Amino acid sequence: MKTINVQYLPGKVMVAWVRPMYKSTVERAQRLARLWWYGGWRISGFEMIVPDSFAMDGDETWRSVTVTKSKYLVNDLETETRWIPAKVADDARYDFPVSRAFINDVILGPAGLNSHSFRRGLAVALRIQLNEMGFTSKAKLRLLLPIINQICGWSPYSEMFFSYIGDFAQHSNLAFPNIILYLVRKRRERYAAN
Repeated sequence: MKTINVQYLPGKVMVAWVRPMYKSTVERAQRLARLWWYGGWRISGFEMIVPDSFAMDGDETWRSVTVTKSKYLVNDLETETRWIPAKVADDARYDFPVSRAFINDVILGPAGLNSHSFRRGLAVALRIQLNEMGFTSKAKLRLLLPIINQICGWSPYSEMFFSYIGDFAQHSNLAFPNIILYLVRKRRERYAAN
């Protein structure tokens, strides 16, 4: 019997988008999906979120959400942080913890999505935003790759972003707040303090 090696193609995963993706009438599912889209976590990281993961001391526009479980983290003591619009984070904070069954049956299933759709949605939205800011070539995007990878939860020098965004122009209707400029400002503040 011949074995076929099927390569995972992240660029072929359906893109999750905040507004039209939910057929679910469950308000909790809608709040969780919105948070997941802005954070782009792997499903294992999303499952690890608890109310204490949310830092409520951010500014009035953004909140940080920190989890300890992720594919690229080396040990259980490492964390990854995502910056989420404050309203989205505040609305979903007490909807956690969430079970894999709820994720599959109430969030993903009704929308026809899989657990990678949110990561792809985030990457595509970032690519659209960067294109509008003048980062139109792969060479220019590489200049921001460490920041992009921080936003998406990839290791600092990963090229995974490029695997997710090949058809970004087909999704130009995605809207996304300017998280890149916010993170650049936060990074500068951190370096200035040291």
